[in-house]
Amino acid sequence: MRLSIIGFLLMCLAGCANGFLSVAESPAQKGYGIERAYNILLEDALQIASTASTSASTRQSIQSAEARATPIVDSLSDALARYEVERARFDAGQSTAEQVTIAVTNLERWLTEAQAALVTLQDAFH
Repeated sequence: MRLSIIGFLLMCLAGCANGFLSVAESPAQKGYGIERAYNILLEDALQIASTASTSASTRQSIQSAEARATPIVDSLSDALARYEVERARFDAGQSTAEQVTIAVTNLERWLTEAQAALVTLQDAFH
């Protein structure tokens, strides 16, 4: 059941019209959603990889996908934190709209990268 839920989440990440990312009102909401999806996927991937009946090739695929996804999601988390800080500075009159735009552009780039990495991670054990 959990894998079908994760499949649905990833379908939504990939562009499901009614998915949680399509209803997110800000890049930050998308970022938090992707972080949560990553944590769920990683937990399941580790569980599958540690099962004795999992083939060596599937384990290798999971390890490779995780090795690619984790730094991307870490960078997304960093970009999300920078965005939140820049947005708060702007709201406090300590930053410019241009600085916020730069932070948003960076965050959106990492959102795109992270979505692709999550699909690859999910594909590794399906």
